[in-house]
Amino acid sequence: MKKRSQFLYAIFFLIIQGISLVKATEHTNKESWLISKAVESSLEDIQGKDLVSSLKDFGISAKIEPFDEYLQAYALSKGKYFTLYLAPTFYQENQVWIMSNPELSASFENLTPEQLSELEEFRYLMGEIYRKALGYQGYVMFMDLSKDYSLGRPSLCLEMIPASLGGKNKDLLDIREKIERSSYFLFATVPLKQLSPDDAKTKIGKLTPFVWELLSNGETLTNQKRIAKNTLPWSRKITHMKELQEKIVFALKEELFKRYGLFTSQGATDEKLTSKNTKSTDEGEFTQEKVASIDKCAFCNPEVIQNQMVYKQGDFAVLYNFRPYTEGYHFMITPYLPLHVEDWQNFSHEDVMNIDRLAQALVREIKKESGRSDVILFVQNGMAAGMTVPHGHMHVLLRPSKLHLVSQVLLEISKHKRKGLTAEEMDPVKKKFNKRLSQS
Repeated sequence: MKKRSQFLYAIFFLIIQGISLVKATEHTNKESWLISKAVESSLEDIQGKDLVSSLKDFGISAKIEPFDEYLQAYALSKGKYFTLYLAPTFYQENQVWIMSNPELSASFENLTPEQLSELEEFRYLMGEIYRKALGYQGYVMFMDLSKDYSLGRPSLCLEMIPASLGGKNKDLLDIREKIERSSYFLFATVPLKQLSPDDAKTKIGKLTPFVWELLSNGETLTNQKRIAKNTLPWSRKITHMKELQEKIVFALKEELFKRYGLFTSQGATDEKLTSKNTKSTDEGEFTQEKVASIDKCAFCNPEVIQNQMVYKQGDFAVLYNFRPYTEGYHFMITPYLPLHVEDWQNFSHEDVMNIDRLAQALVREIKKESGRSDVILFVQNGMAAGMTVPHGHMHVLLRPSKLHLVSQVLLEISKHKRKGLTAEEMDPVKKKFNKRLSQS
């Protein structure tokens, strides 16, 4: 009975922590599970041997492995500094991790050109696989510089999430998914799915021939020439859904409740903050549609560039986001006019190295200025991934508060327009970081 209680207690912790506990095989009547060492560290007073013993009572053989060894079941391609893995826990099907090897303990801002080059080669390779082998129209890539992957060692991980256009006309962007994705890469609060080692082995078997085909044909980032082209105007559909607004209002109210207790007066203490579980009748299609043609690229507009310019280096510029998620610490790195490159896959090796060097300098200065380490880099590549300005750009920012993000999203999906900063309001930040970047 005690073992059964321990087992249930362990499973409870696994669920709320979102930690990997996955089936390794199903070839026999008895299941065999691989358990990451990260699981054991989350169980507080429960010993790993007790968990294994409890599982045995249920006809499940289990083995606890260090996370580094555990990850090898998901490895697609290994390099000198980084390894490309199918994500063991994922937000979106076919999500991948490009994670630093144990020998590499450097932080992002201290990566050498050789290390950055290998990271970008893996990113380019996976981008081509998404497009040519798996049929996606875009991807999000992000790196959370303070995220803990339970490895027991410093680690860097570039996560890539593939994206597809959906809807009847295949040109609709579901803003609900965009919000969930933002919540995932900013706060890691979205429930994740698990990929079993067996399923990973099957996927790797299918993808490996394509990897070798790309490499044998010389389709590498090193051989990629810059492709500067303009596919404007975009035609996209934006929605303002009542159901979505209700969910965001609830999230905002819940956050305020937790932070400030603003809803505890006048008999509201007994109010249950439960989300309205209304099921949409549109099965993912938009109930209200507003068609917006993006016939002019904001980052090709000299006035926009002048207002937001922080620093320029070669063909690329650092801009201050005039609607920052974290005021004073939200920047974008983008091709400088008249250079227009939309797809991140169309940048040359030299281009991405220049972008990364600027990102490294920004990260270094943001950390110094803010005294914080929770810096996030992300790219929404393609309209399917939520890209709103069709001009390749990387966001570099401090993680915003959840309260701020929720309120900003509420404004974004309502009839209100998020307030943008004026050129005068942006000027102090622009000058400060121009000086810092010029001296770095």
